[in-house]
This record gives sequence, C-alpha cells and structure tokens, in this order.
Amino acid sequence: MFLLFTHQQDYYTIDLVKSSLESSGFEALRLNTDDFPLHIELTQEFCGTSSGYIYYNDKRIATNDVQGVWLRKFFSPKVDSSIDEVYRKGCFYESLETLKGFFYTLNHVTWIDPLDVVSYASNKLVQLQVAQRVGLRIPRTMVTNNQQDLRNFYNANNGDIVVKMQTTLSTSMQGGGLFLHTSRVTANDLEDAALVSLCPLMFQELIEKEYELRVIYVDGAFFAGKMDASSSKSGQVDCRLAGVDEFCWQAYELPQPVMLQLDSYMKSMGLLFGAIDLIKSAKGEYVFLEVNPTGEWGMLQRDLNLPIAQAIASTLIKKARK
Repeated sequence: MFLLFTHQQDYYTIDLVKSSLESSGFEALRLNTDDFPLHIELTQEFCGTSSGYIYYNDKRIATNDVQGVWLRKFFSPKVDSSIDEVYRKGCFYESLETLKGFFYTLNHVTWIDPLDVVSYASNKLVQLQVAQRVGLRIPRTMVTNNQQDLRNFYNANNGDIVVKMQTTLSTSMQGGGLFLHTSRVTANDLEDAALVSLCPLMFQELIEKEYELRVIYVDGAFFAGKMDASSSKSGQVDCRLAGVDEFCWQAYELPQPVMLQLDSYMKSMGLLFGAIDLIKSAKGEYVFLEVNPTGEWGMLQRDLNLPIAQAIASTLIKKARK
C-alpha cells in the first residue's frame, strides 16, 4: 500500500502516479490533506507498542501496511465551519499538529519527500547557499528590508535588478490568485524604497537569458523542458507572463557537468524529487534560480511525453523493496 498525499483541487499528476503504481501491481490510496479531519479519521496509539490507523471511504489502513509515501502537496486541514469561532482556531491547530505528527510517525517507510525535508528545502536562502556551495552559478542576490542596502544593491548592479517573492502563493504553472511575478526594479521604484521596510523581498541581478529550463529530478534521473519566451515582451523577465501561444515546451538534454552539480545539490538537500528552474544565459551559462520540492511537472509529461510519473512510482517501489 502506497499513500499519495495531495489536496482536493489536484488532478492529472496525482492520477498518473497512482495509475503507474497500480499498473505495477500495488495498491495506491490518494488522501487529500484538506479533507482532514472532516472526511479522514486518524488514530495513533501508544500502549506498549505503537499502532496507527487511517479511516477513509470505509477503508481501514494500518500504518504498518504502508510501504511508501508520495507527498505531492500538503494543504492545511479544514475544520467544520459550524464550530463556534471561539474554538475554531484551536480545532484547526490541533488538527494540523495531529496530521503533521501522523506524518512523522510514518518514518519507517520511504517518502518522496518527508514534510520536514520539504519545508527546509523550500527556503530560498538555504537553496542559494547550498547551490553556491556545490558550484552552481546563482544570480547575485539580496534579501532585505533595509532601504539603504536595497539602493546600494541597485547601484552596484547598474540598476539591472529584479524583485521576486520567496514564497509561492500560486499552486500551478498557470498561476491564479494573488501572486507577485518577477519584475524589474526601476529608479521610480526606489523612490518608494521605504516600503521594503514593511516587507522583506528578494532582489536579484537581471540576467539576460537565452531561455528558461524546468528540470525535474527524480532520484538521480533528470527530465528537462526548455521554455523559450524571448519573443514575448511580457515574458522576458518572468516566463509565466507569456501567453500560451508565445511559447511551447521543447525537450532538452542538460550537459553532464550541470547534472552532476544538480545531483550533488539535491543530495545535499536530502531530496529524492524536485522541480528545478534554471536560466540559460545569453553568455551561455546555466544559472540556478530555485527548486520547488513539490513542484509542477505535468506539462512536461503531457507535452513532451517524459515518463516522470513512472519514475516517481518506480522510485517508491524500489525503495520499498530494500
């Protein structure tokens, strides 16, 4: 039995991995973390021995029968809106703590990837530090809420810098909802630099790019797609602003030295999976931007027929047999 954790609105990739596990003869159960505690029941017991149970759709699953876990996404629990507002926050935090604790007690099986590892590896400052340590080229970067340091950074880079958020508020490559796209910082923006004191932001040198790459890493295997949005004026700084008719995904093969550096990076982070974003600069350099430990890859499997779901399923099965 393999458990696949995601959220209610997820589709496609979760189904691909589930189908791949089942076609290999294994049972796979999708569980939406935002269905807890309303539609999923958990029991963890410590009475001499430890035992845990999941109750869902008339199923009773003993945690001792779980062979592996794919943490596709983690969304917070949803408590019943009928609960008095005085108690609702307490119910939410108790539910969240129970769910996270339940995850941690499943430490006898392989995860892609453990929640605590995902949380640590999602931090952009940690990512840049580790990337630099393993020899990857990264943009010159400053995270600050000090307006004078921002002005100094702007001047040191001849005014060619961009601003971006460290956190992801969008849950897909198509975006939706509140989101601050990567944008150029102008001299006029610096006149409002005092606003940065209210919210720290990440600033990076603007790298003239030839194209962008989305690289999916699965336990040492690489699946890469090239997105060339250079013809799109709106997509030149952030490719997500390009229209769907202004780019297409193309299969791409990374140079061996870059793969070795990325493999070293992912091992340093303790990740079996990650969606890595790179820029191929106009100077021919491969520049590391970030990795999303639970990032999107469905478009690469759909458009380029890359067997990413099969690789995730195979890794879970291989690790379970050890």
